[in-house]
Amino acid sequence: TSRIVRASAGTGKTYRLVEDYVALVTDAGMRPEQVVAITFTRKAAAELTVRLRARLRTAGCSAEQLAQLDQAPIGNFHGLGLQLLRGLGSVGEGTRILGEDGEDVALFRHACDEAWFGHGATCGEALAIVAQALRMDMLPDDLWLAVALAREDGETLDARALFGSYDPAAVRERLARRLTDLRHRLADGARQLSENGKDKIERFLTATAALDDSPHAAWVASWQNAASLLDRRGKIKDIYREEDRELLTCEVRRVAGEALGATLVPALARLLDLSWSRYVELKGQRRALDFGDVVERLVSLLAGDAAVHRQVRDRYRVILVDEAQDTNRLQRRMVRLLAGLEGPTVGEGPSTPIVLVGDRKQAIYTFRGADPESFEVLARDIEALGGTSATLATSYRASAALVASINSLGGRLFGAPYERLEARTGEVSVDDRPAMAWLSVDDGAEGRITGVIREAAAVSRWIRGRCDAGASPGSFALLLRALSYAPLYVAALQQRGVAVVVGGGGGLYAQSEVQDLAALWRWLCDEEDWLAGAIALRSPLIGLSDAALLRLFSPTSGGRDDLRALRRGELRLEHEYTSADAATLAWLAVRLPLLVGAAARCAPAPFVSEVISALDLRPLLLGLSGGEQRLGNLDRLAELAREMQERGVVHAGVFAHLVQRRIDTDHH
Repeated sequence: TSRIVRASAGTGKTYRLVEDYVALVTDAGMRPEQVVAITFTRKAAAELTVRLRARLRTAGCSAEQLAQLDQAPIGNFHGLGLQLLRGLGSVGEGTRILGEDGEDVALFRHACDEAWFGHGATCGEALAIVAQALRMDMLPDDLWLAVALAREDGETLDARALFGSYDPAAVRERLARRLTDLRHRLADGARQLSENGKDKIERFLTATAALDDSPHAAWVASWQNAASLLDRRGKIKDIYREEDRELLTCEVRRVAGEALGATLVPALARLLDLSWSRYVELKGQRRALDFGDVVERLVSLLAGDAAVHRQVRDRYRVILVDEAQDTNRLQRRMVRLLAGLEGPTVGEGPSTPIVLVGDRKQAIYTFRGADPESFEVLARDIEALGGTSATLATSYRASAALVASINSLGGRLFGAPYERLEARTGEVSVDDRPAMAWLSVDDGAEGRITGVIREAAAVSRWIRGRCDAGASPGSFALLLRALSYAPLYVAALQQRGVAVVVGGGGGLYAQSEVQDLAALWRWLCDEEDWLAGAIALRSPLIGLSDAALLRLFSPTSGGRDDLRALRRGELRLEHEYTSADAATLAWLAVRLPLLVGAAARCAPAPFVSEVISALDLRPLLLGLSGGEQRLGNLDRLAELAREMQERGVVHAGVFAHLVQRRIDTDHH
């Protein structure tokens, strides 16, 4: 019988899955090769197989049954798909599968290079259009992600459909009607105002009198400039409302966005069509498939060939799906085809029972194509088949206090659908209050970077207090939205004497001085990369205080103007800085303009050499803990710059981006 098992984390889900599998073999008399078990990762499949083998052995299964487990269909969607395709003769044994260690992405990048810049390339005009608006060094990865998400949704790969359609004229026409109404309302209401108010409106009306025939960009700029002639002080706010200000300052920008989209989409479609065609050719030359190909080919085969569909359906008697909340639409279709809920042989006998295990609130992979609705769709299929439902609610992993915390938070986030956890028997909380500490950080309107700096300081103070009360630094884990934030938290914790280990391995790109240098290089190459600037300025390479950073990165206190002036060597210390920060800023004001110039004109090797020399990095790193190792890492980066330059990387900005990408890749 089909069944839905809703299982929160730590409730014994894997134990239940193992017991269900063993019961199918020992009680229902099924052979392991007749039971499909689909997990989310290969690692989970391997762990499940180990546990099944041990449990089947204790259940008294025969040596023959244990031997069958080696060939049993236990794996993730790609692994099971490949096993089926090979068994059906659709994929040869010599076929390479791309996907491990980013082989598929690397091959697509290579395809982009050949299709766009290789001999006989025919997309110069499209490249010129795209290069004016987007970063070309990041475009292959962005295109790959867009294509991967579309494939996981089971969509036909149509470049124009993928990027959407844009109509600046239609958007402009709709906004123009509202803007005309606004002009009339302001003209009618001006007589109620003082001479000053009348004058503001008159200047606004004059500035916007003849914009109908102007190009889109000029039209947007003119309306936004005209908006600066108005304010909402005094009686004028009675006729010039907040939504009017939003219309003039924000909504009119949609026209520029639509115009940019209308220009970019044909060019992007051209580039994607060429690069994807070349990617397919390169896979063919290498006799390779990527993970997406495996599931797509299996789904196509099952949906289009009745004999194959019948053969596969007859092979399996139960389908177990673990972590069902993280499946995407294409994987959902694969399950439905395997079970006979769709496909050319629907109606030929009963469908294969499905045991669905999942928890919607653990759906954390939507960013890579997972569709939590897939779980609910399959759950409705099971209900329609008369299947049963069970909920595993007792947490064997969390204390009663933590269970109370989870329930408190979950109830607020999910409302009525939230399935509460229960503490295990014997776990009694002193009280039922959630065991949470809420650290309130007031970043106001100062922006993202200042918010991160304040939060890092608050978290480090809280952890320092707990350590002073007897806790070990190793008992705390920080989960960050992105690794790029980590250096700010590391600096804040180290400042308070808390030992830190950054996850993601111990290679070159995991070292703090490498990440700090990468941030500095990115900021030198891109004035608007505020996060990189904050990391670099806070790092030991420069060493500004939190207070100085908050002042420099606050968009509401003129700090951003100070930053720009600092890069030009024109900083005047009009704001209050400590003497140490003032001395550091004065020292930087001499060096930064030289380094910004080097970033613009130099290839990677001389750029890195210039940074090392200008900031006197060798004695600085040598004076830090583990200085000799840090100095060695600096030399390795300098050598890397020379190698990349020899391989054709001629711009410091591209080099900085590639180093950061290695940092991110090594972490993941």
